[in-house]
Amino acid sequence: MTNPTPSQSSWRSKHDIFISFRGVDVRNTFVDHMCATLRRKRIKSFRDSDVEDLGRGENVEEGILRATGGSSSYVVALTRNCGSSVWCSDELVKKMHCGRRKTAT
Repeated sequence: MTNPTPSQSSWRSKHDIFISFRGVDVRNTFVDHMCATLRRKRIKSFRDSDVEDLGRGENVEEGILRATGGSSSYVVALTRNCGSSVWCSDELVKKMHCGRRKTAT
């Protein structure tokens, strides 16, 4: 079986890729370039600055964690400071739990 293309996987999840990163480290450099490249390839990505995709009145933290679980793939930009971020840790734990549920079914 082949991996689905972004357009094929989109019907199963809202985003093709969830990007987890420590903002101060790579937001305006690596992550911006990666997101621009993904957009050109028509791959839907989610990062914390995409909070406008969340529902009106939705708790930002809950929305980001839901986007983590609702993405088909997960990319972590590992940097020197990402381990000190509670947000990055919470996102990773959420994705690990989602992955366990998918493999258990």
